[in-house]
Amino acid sequence: MKTISGALTTHLAGTVTTLATLWQIIRTDGEEFFFTDNDKDIVFSGDTYLAASGYKRTAVSTNIGLSVDNLDVQGVFEGTQITEVDIRAGLFDYAEVFMRVINWADTSQGVLKLKRGRLGEVSHTPQGFYQAELRGLSQLLSQTLLEPYTAECPADLGDTRCKIPIDPPVIQRSTAVALGEFYKVVTKSTTGVDWTDLGLNMGFEAQSPVSNTTTITGWNVLTGTWSIFATDQGTSADEGAVFLSGGNSASGSIDQIITLSDIGISTTEIDAGNATADFSIRRASQAGLDTGRVIVQYRDVDGVVLSTPLDTGSENISPNDVWQTRSFTGTALPANTRQIRIVLSYIRVAGGTAEAAFDDTILTVHDTTTTNTFQDIYENRIYEVTTAGTTAVSQPVYDTDVGDPTTDGTAVLTAVQAWTRHATIDDVTDQRTFSFNVTEARAVDGWFDQGGLVFESSDNSGKAIEIRTWTLSDATGIVFIPLPFTVLAGVKVKIYPGCDKRLATCRDKFDNVVNFRGFPFVPGDDAYRRFADVR
Repeated sequence: MKTISGALTTHLAGTVTTLATLWQIIRTDGEEFFFTDNDKDIVFSGDTYLAASGYKRTAVSTNIGLSVDNLDVQGVFEGTQITEVDIRAGLFDYAEVFMRVINWADTSQGVLKLKRGRLGEVSHTPQGFYQAELRGLSQLLSQTLLEPYTAECPADLGDTRCKIPIDPPVIQRSTAVALGEFYKVVTKSTTGVDWTDLGLNMGFEAQSPVSNTTTITGWNVLTGTWSIFATDQGTSADEGAVFLSGGNSASGSIDQIITLSDIGISTTEIDAGNATADFSIRRASQAGLDTGRVIVQYRDVDGVVLSTPLDTGSENISPNDVWQTRSFTGTALPANTRQIRIVLSYIRVAGGTAEAAFDDTILTVHDTTTTNTFQDIYENRIYEVTTAGTTAVSQPVYDTDVGDPTTDGTAVLTAVQAWTRHATIDDVTDQRTFSFNVTEARAVDGWFDQGGLVFESSDNSGKAIEIRTWTLSDATGIVFIPLPFTVLAGVKVKIYPGCDKRLATCRDKFDNVVNFRGFPFVPGDDAYRRFADVR
């Protein structure tokens, strides 16, 4: 039953009304948005409802009984509020929605509560609109509430029944903590962000050995042919299993362009002079006098070169078969830098194949002033309260060695390995398959199967997706659903393991059998359908 004030009832009964619909949207990450179909913004109960144009909805209806009452909404993207990026990343999926009607000319008359519910999946139409279904409260009545007896555990990893601390809260100051609770603690400096593992196939490991090819994974072949070798003319890979070498052309060149903003690096900080870069590559000559060259360029959005921090010139590395480093460290990115371009080239001086070798390319960008809020500030540790108490006014220096205690006020917390780890995307095969640079000593093949991957930067930021399979040898994972935006090397993510809900997994992987809620020993259908064997 809906109740409204007498003043609003009288206004609704009048021949002329000044009504407006208010929309309040609360996403699952806690972000709130306020809109109105009025032609001007409305301030109501301390919140500013923005005038929204360019959307349409079906009629609002509430059904008698338990049938689900739904409302469809379609609209254009609303500036910085509802963006295509956020829709594609799924940030508005299952958001809570409140619809109210007010008299905009006299907001003191109160509200008519029109509808409350949650959005279903919000989709992006080919015509450039977003489309969503608002599900009423009766939708919840169609969901199963009772749990069947099953051999597998019905709890989700990390929920209040499972109790594995997948993502515990950050510890607060002057706060009581109880025995057995888990907390995250910031132990790494939050000043500055390091962006590592930038670029695709920088160690040339994405390909098997091949001679005289015009395809190098992750790189643009501009001229000539190239080869991937495990060993050639006495030279073996400096890092990994293979290295890059010239082909049978007179000369050749390849390049790779890394667009910094696509990864999530702040262009504002770059323009303020607060970003530097480190670069290194290993060079060698297998034999002969053939030369190789390495160029690194900082470029603007149009590809105009702003500076060239490294140009080795065409050089023959002597003696043969000895790897040498070509690098620079802490070189400032000029204002307006938007791209870093790496160019590798060779010239065949003699013989049938160029003997200029390249391996182990590394590019890192340092944002020196931005406050770091990414997962890596927790250094892959969480802390268990082993003595209850109240935390100190100022945070002490926490001991990050596993098993070591730290006294914080009157409480004592002991370091344990975190289940959620910080990682970066390394090499990318496609929108579902990519490798992670992640440190996890407990990992074996399948460790992250059915686990979660949450993007912390790039256009996919905020997107959480389930991992289908993960292999230890190459740290490569395959997710169930392709990501909505291009996956790039260097993007920051956090990743946590999966649980197949079996008793053995709960016992051996998580040491959590005390909270296992399945019934693996209940007899199955065959057992209770048996009847006496009458002879």
